[in-house]
Amino acid sequence: MLNQINKFGWEIGSHGVTHRNLLKLSLPDVEYELSESKKFLTKYFGEIISYAYPYGDYNKLILRSVKKFLNRNVKSVLVANANFYVIIVTCFNQ
Repeated sequence: MLNQINKFGWEIGSHGVTHRNLLKLSLPDVEYELSESKKFLTKYFGEIISYAYPYGDYNKLILRSVKKFLNRNVKSVLVANANFYVIIVTCFNQ
């Protein structure tokens, strides 16, 4: 299903490996969530430039970590629920 969505021009972004709240994790666990998710998604969909925070929770440390792994500055995040799927719109300042 994700392959079809990607083929129609939808961006596939990262959301972590286990959907745990990053604010409740140690820095090594945060880095694992970011790096392994990016690695897996990049293998199947190419460059990953977006990240959606589980539960919408983040702080300055999490923002810096996301920038480190995605090579982007997070500018803003909007999360909208559409039935059973979550649509993520993340804007980055390159």
